[in-house]
Amino acid sequence: MTDAGNRMTSAGKKAAASRQRTAAPAQREACERPVLEVSDLCVSYGAAPVVEGASLSVARGASLGVVGESGAGKSTLLHAIARLLPGNAQVTGSIRVGGRDLATCGEDRLASMRGRAIGFVFQNPGRMLDSSMRCGDQVAELVRMRDRCSRRQAREQARDLLGRMRFDDVEHVARAYPFELSGGMQQRVSIALALAFDPPLLLCDEPTSALDAVAQLDVARELARAQRERGCAMVLVTHDIALAYHLCDRIAVMDGGRIVEEGAAEDVVRAPKSSRAAALVSAARELGR
Repeated sequence: MTDAGNRMTSAGKKAAASRQRTAAPAQREACERPVLEVSDLCVSYGAAPVVEGASLSVARGASLGVVGESGAGKSTLLHAIARLLPGNAQVTGSIRVGGRDLATCGEDRLASMRGRAIGFVFQNPGRMLDSSMRCGDQVAELVRMRDRCSRRQAREQARDLLGRMRFDDVEHVARAYPFELSGGMQQRVSIALALAFDPPLLLCDEPTSALDAVAQLDVARELARAQRERGCAMVLVTHDIALAYHLCDRIAVMDGGRIVEEGAAEDVVRAPKSSRAAALVSAARELGR
């Protein structure tokens, strides 16, 4: 492989090859029953558009990486999908999750869909974690909401969820408060929270950018494994096209609020068609990713 692909690790190449073998069925399903359908989405604050005419779809079991430089509109796009934008945002277009139009959902219905239908992993795990509660209790609280089970059963299931995040000492993590854990461990707890209801759609907003290199690798591995094992649809927002290449079937490149290129991850990295995609691939090559 040339360009950025030459810098990929052998493990990354194997993961990418495996992803390509399984991408076709997922993409065929996307044409039939997409979990997420976004059509002509526009977001503005006043007269200035932040996202213009964005359209995309993702099937269950498929993954889309949305890449671009800072200010390209990619995080705004993701927050618009989950209806998490501030009240002064002006949003037009269609957003459907599991066939339901989110524009017609009231706040109660939206609150229920967030978690049950949409799992969200933020860049800063502090947005997911309550610093005053032990991590195991936070996961157990969601388990009780999901299953209406006893506290003891919820604690057992919470430890099972945390165990899937491959912690060396699950009991330590369950008993710890968030501030007692490293940033990478906090982010893996937040992934467990996002997956507690087994949502069909997982949205990830720069989930590794605030972490050191080792923690980035751990979190990326857990996201890839969780998405693969659960078969959910995933949209990953990142400035790192190499990360999107490793984790996603397809890549959409944003520039100036618009999606300027979308295609199979392999194609976008090997032969980028837009100048913005070419610049991102070049930057990844120069950084040795």
